Amino acid sequence: MKYTTLIVSTIILILMFSCDKSTTGPVGGGSIIGNWLESNAVVNLRLTTKSAQTAKNFLNSTGEIAVTGDYNKKLKMLIYITGEDPTDLGIIVTDGIGLLGVTDTSYIGLLSKGEGSEGEGNLIIGANDDTEFQDDLSGDVIYTFNEITLNVSNSTLQSEDTDLSVNLIGSITLEEVNIPADTPTMLNSNASNFYEFGNTTTTFNEDSTFISSEDTGFGNDTGTWKIIGDTLKITTEQEVDDPISDETTFVDTTLSFNYVNYGNEVILSQVLDLCEGLPAESEDEDELTCKQMFNLIEAFTHVDTSSVVKAELIYQLSFERIPDNQVAKISDSSRSLLKQSLPNDILHFLNRGRQLVK
Repeated sequence: MKYTTLIVSTIILILMFSCDKSTTGPVGGGSIIGNWLESNAVVNLRLTTKSAQTAKNFLNSTGEIAVTGDYNKKLKMLIYITGEDPTDLGIIVTDGIGLLGVTDTSYIGLLSKGEGSEGEGNLIIGANDDTEFQDDLSGDVIYTFNEITLNVSNSTLQSEDTDLSVNLIGSITLEEVNIPADTPTMLNSNASNFYEFGNTTTTFNEDSTFISSEDTGFGNDTGTWKIIGDTLKITTEQEVDDPISDETTFVDTTLSFNYVNYGNEVILSQVLDLCEGLPAESEDEDELTCKQMFNLIEAFTHVDTSSVVKAELIYQLSFERIPDNQVAKISDSSRSLLKQSLPNDILHFLNRGRQLVK
C-alpha cells in the first residue's frame, strides 16, 4: 500500500468544529456594522453509525512530535491507516495548517512498521508557493504505537538531495469516542491545528459590503452581506479551477450562516451534510462519491466498514467587535474564514488524504 498516496489526501477533507456556547441568545443584540476580529472557529464531525462502536478521533489528537535541526516544526496531528493485514500499518504525523496551504511550508511525516521498535520514516517538506520546492528526509525511527498513543524516541532523518537533517521526538495521543448505534455523535476537533486565529479582521459597511484584511489588493477584495431574520448571507467571489483547461475563474458564491448577535460578539454557524452534492456513483475514478466519503471517514476513525450512514460538519465561527479607537494588528498571511470557508478546507483536507493513500 502506498501510504504517501493513501494518507496525505484523506488528511485534507475532514477537519474542525465544536463549541460549548449556546447559539440561543439575543439575535440582533447589536449592529454588525463595524470592524470585527475573527477570534475562533470550532468544528465537530457528527457521525451516525449502524452499530455501537468506538471511534479514534484524529481531529482531536493531543501532544506533538517535535522536528528540530535544519528544519523546525511541531507536528500535532496523528492519523494511521491499516490494511487487510494488521501488520500493514501506515502512520502520518503532520502540520494541519501547513498541509492546508495556510502557511508557507507543509510538513508530512510518514512511518511504516519495521522490525522490533524501529520503522522506516520519511519527512516530506514542501513549499506552498510557485517554487515547487520539496525535500524528502528519511531514516530509521524508534517508536511505539498502540493505536492510541504514538511515542517517538530521538531519531534522525537525513535528505540525500540536500544533506540536511532533523531529529524527531515526542508523543501524540488520539481521542477515543464511544458512538451508540443509530445515534448522531460528535467528534470534536482541535481547530488550532488547522487555523491561526486572531489574525484577520472583517469590516461590515453600511452599504452592505464587507472586506477582510487579507483580501486587499487581490482581485475583487469585497463581498456583500445581508441579514434575513436569524440568517447572515455572504456573497463573494470564490476561485474555481476548471479540471479540463486548468484555468482559474472567479464565481459569485453565496454562503448562508445561522446568525446570533450578542452586541460585542457575533457567532455564525452552519450544518453541512458531507454527502450533499456528491454523486452516489461515478465512472470517474478521481471524482469523490458519497460512498468513498464514508469509506474515508471509516478508515480515518477506525469504525466498522460500511457502518457510517450519515456524516455532518457542525461549524461555528466567532467574531469579536474591535472598538472604533483600536487598530488591530493583522498578519500578512491571514485569510478570512468567511471568504474561504473552513468546512471547504476540511473537505479539501480529506480529498488530499484520499489521493495520498491510493
